[in-house]
Amino acid sequence: MKSIIASMLILSAWVASPTPSSAQNQDKTSPAVAVTGDSLRDTLSLRPPAITPVSPAISPISAHVIASSVYDSNIERDPRPLNSYGFITGIGARYQDREIRPSVQLSYEIARHAYTHGDEWDRVSQNMNVVLARRLSRSFFLETIGEIALKGSSEDRDIGNQYIFLPRLNYRINSSHRLRVYGAYRIRRYDVDTDRDAANRYAGAEFRKAFSPRSLWESGFRYETNSAKGERRSYTRRTYFSAWTATVSRRDQLVTELEYRRQHYDKRPVKVGGIQTPRLDHRFQPSIEWVHAMGRNVGLVLDYEFEYRSSNDPSKGYRDHLLTLTTRYQF
Repeated sequence: MKSIIASMLILSAWVASPTPSSAQNQDKTSPAVAVTGDSLRDTLSLRPPAITPVSPAISPISAHVIASSVYDSNIERDPRPLNSYGFITGIGARYQDREIRPSVQLSYEIARHAYTHGDEWDRVSQNMNVVLARRLSRSFFLETIGEIALKGSSEDRDIGNQYIFLPRLNYRINSSHRLRVYGAYRIRRYDVDTDRDAANRYAGAEFRKAFSPRSLWESGFRYETNSAKGERRSYTRRTYFSAWTATVSRRDQLVTELEYRRQHYDKRPVKVGGIQTPRLDHRFQPSIEWVHAMGRNVGLVLDYEFEYRSSNDPSKGYRDHLLTLTTRYQF
């Protein structure tokens, strides 16, 4: 395991080594992360993207390339773990009509995924996202988000297509406190095991407090219903999370997060103590992420996540360790 981590670090350091021009400008690099008034988090199900160094000015149109090395100790999420090593390369583009509080944002990314085990994970994924924003008053800010994810990996770590419509309302309580409420309608479609095809609805709230320009705490709750084609795939789920983001130096940011999910299958009975009862899962996901600005346009992200699921169905419990090292270059 140590040799694998060392190899990943060497590979990403080589990919992200600054060019002569960027090396000359390193002393002028902005902090690795600016803790802004509005979080980059879309919903509990859409993890924030890897953050790149903040440039003095943002062009209306930008592009980026990524390269990620991945180690997954249990890629199939099964009681009998199957470990896998992977490599992801991708390219993307983004448009926003202005630098501060843009009213229109468009983004697209395509990526190639290759793993040593688990053939279904070898794929080309695409993600398209549009955000329309409007300031309603000094305190209220409304966003409408549409997203299409093809061959992507959801929060359930399954491969499929998702189509999401998500309006969210941001409320500025004061200079350091924010409240966000949202509701979403999501369509899920799968090429394999189409009984999982579903209409998914969820609503939630998130609270954020900035303790300083370099320190941010977030917490939230989401309630979700999943109405699947196959009744056994339908469920209700409650998700809770708490996260701490800190800029620890001019070039470094640290993010720690803990997430808990309680998932209840009304139409999927299991036998517990000789009695038929609906299946109930509990999932815990602590994670830690380190973001380092290597240059004006180059970022390095090291992310570790542990996932543990317990269930009253003994065949559905598992543990997983996921380690990802990503280099991102923004044009």
